[in-house]
Amino acid sequence: MIIKKSYKEITEMLVDAELKVTPQRVKIFEVLQSTDNHPTAEEIFKEIAEQVPGLSLATVYKTLDTFIQKGIIRKIKGEDDSVHFDADINSHNHLICSKTKKIIDYNDPDLQGILDAYFSKKSIDGFSIKEIQLNIIGETN
Repeated sequence: MIIKKSYKEITEMLVDAELKVTPQRVKIFEVLQSTDNHPTAEEIFKEIAEQVPGLSLATVYKTLDTFIQKGIIRKIKGEDDSVHFDADINSHNHLICSKTKKIIDYNDPDLQGILDAYFSKKSIDGFSIKEIQLNIIGETN
């Protein structure tokens, strides 16, 4: 679960990431951290377009890509190949409902321990693991 950042903390985070603080960047991050729905760029755009004059969908996409590059957020691929975004960059996995397409955070320290232990002993030739992110696909009851 992500701890919500204040406006001041968001601006400090952007400055620390060597990014210019803009109303668009702040608002996009505020939207991401305020939901656990893992929205798409289009959903974020629809939510804030009226609040941020002159905002374009291209700006939302560019901002999200920049946030990913700076390690501020992470990208999650939905079962239908849609791209969703998550402000919680702490280690966790996801449950993806194939019926509703909803993506749910799944925190299980035991599972994470198993994955971490396995990959600490098992190397993959020619590949350096940066993060282990497991998507578990099924259906909610």
